Amino acid sequence: MRKLLMIAALLFTGYLAKAQQGYTYIGVRGGWVANDAYTGTINLDFSSKYFSSYELFGEVYDKSKSDYRSYMAGVVYKPTLTRNKNSLLRFRAGVGIGSGNDKFIAAPQLGLEFAQTIMNNVDLLFVNRNQVVFFDPKNTRWRVALEVVFRFPL
Repeated sequence: MRKLLMIAALLFTGYLAKAQQGYTYIGVRGGWVANDAYTGTINLDFSSKYFSSYELFGEVYDKSKSDYRSYMAGVVYKPTLTRNKNSLLRFRAGVGIGSGNDKFIAAPQLGLEFAQTIMNNVDLLFVNRNQVVFFDPKNTRWRVALEVVFRFPL
């Protein structure tokens, strides 16, 4: 009976152990957007195979010289381009939808993300995010952002 229980325990332990799956991160991101604007974001990162991940985000965009502010939520897929022991370079492709000055906006985005693990699965990321925001005023339609992120495992 003990052998059967031991074999069952080993099988269940092996079944539950998954390499590089199951890590979920919460991130706080802030940065500068070209043409005197700022952005702040909260995101959830879900790891997938081969160090790639999916991100759900909520963002606030604020244009400093005017009263324009927009809110957006969306999803981004981030496949890995290359990785090292503690660093990772990913491509970002996704879409966001939201509201800006009482109008609907939609924004596909592309960019790059460089991640560096600093301690105990806490990551420091540098993100380049390029968006075209549809249904937005002409002076805020193109957004090129440089952001810094701190990610913490849940």
